[in-house]
Parts: sequence; structure tokens; C-alpha cells
Amino acid sequence: MKKKKDKKNIARMVLGAVLSVLLILVVILIGKGVYDSKEEKNKTVETKEQVEIKETKEEIAKKMEEILKEFEKDPKPDSKRSIDDRVYTLDKPENKVEDVVSDKALSMVLFADAFQTDDRGKRLTTQTMLALISVIKEQSSDKELKVRTPILDSIYLDKKTGTAYVPMQVYTGQSSFLAFEMQKVDNEWKLSPYSIVNQIQLSNQVSEYAKGEKASGKQ
Repeated sequence: MKKKKDKKNIARMVLGAVLSVLLILVVILIGKGVYDSKEEKNKTVETKEQVEIKETKEEIAKKMEEILKEFEKDPKPDSKRSIDDRVYTLDKPENKVEDVVSDKALSMVLFADAFQTDDRGKRLTTQTMLALISVIKEQSSDKELKVRTPILDSIYLDKKTGTAYVPMQVYTGQSSFLAFEMQKVDNEWKLSPYSIVNQIQLSNQVSEYAKGEKASGKQ
């Protein structure tokens, strides 16, 4: 009789131990599932944000490509003028900006303050853009204006202020210290010409200074 009770007690103990182990496993699995679910949810949010930033940068790069191509077009295609010819055309005050680039090209630029009303600002912007297009095509193996580098990390984007800086290397595939500033206005990205014009002017000043130093060194 005592042996039967001992066997029953042992069986109950074993069953209790098995149930305890199973209960612990269930708790662990449920907890892991909740944790994995939260972690997966967080990953999805981060991935979505990263994808949105990447898509925005791609949109900006393509828009700048569109602007470059529009400035490249000659409103007088039958004239067979080179880009350099069009740049020098604006050196003469009697020639209008609209004779060198299309109205559509100018509409893609954010002209503000004096640049909006002053013809000189539009001339300077147009000459700068045409000169840069010439440089980009010269540095490109196929002489085409297009996004060449898949590395969009070089594009600086501030979504809060709606500002972006697109390095020229995105279109040349080569390192460059120049960058196009883009501003988002009424849900559309436009070229803000002030920074690129200032960069070119500063570059010219540095170049002239270097030439002067070199010449004085020779003397």
C-alpha cells in the first residue's frame, strides 16, 4: 500500500515538474513574441523614414537634372549657338535673358528680392548655370546631363526648412566643391541661385589671387 502511494507521489512530482517547465517555456515564448513584435515594429518605422529620405533625395537629384537640361536648351535651336556663345551673348546689355534661355528654365529658379526685379541677377544666374553645364558635360564621359552617382548620401537635406544642397559631383561623377542649393516652395523644389553664384565668384577671386601670387613670385 505504501509503495503505491510512493509511486503516485513520484508521478505527481514528475507531472508537476513537467507542467512547471512547460509553463516557463510558454511565458518565455510569449515574452519573446511580444519583444520581437515591438522590435519589428520599430524597425519598420525606421526603415520607412529612411526610405522616405532616400526617395526625397532622388526626387531632388532628378529635379536638378531637369533644371540643368532645361537651361541647356537653346530657345533658338536654329541658331546653332554653342553654350559659350550664349554665355557671351549676355555680356551685351542689349541682349535679353529670354533670348538665351527659355521662360520655363527661368520659372524653375527661385528669384527673390533684388534677383526677382533686377535683370542683372537673372543674367548672372543664367551665365553661371550655362558655364556649369559646360563644365559638367566636359567632365562627363558621354557629355550628357544626368544623375551619375547612386550615392545620395552626399546630398544634404533639411526637411524642416525645405532646403537641400546637391553637390555637382552627382552629375559629373567626380569630386567637386560646388553645390546647387534647392528650396521647396509650394510643394515644388526650385533652384536657389544665390549660393552657387557666390561660390563661383569666390572661386574666381581665389583663382585671380593665386595667379597674382604666382606672378609676383616669378618676379
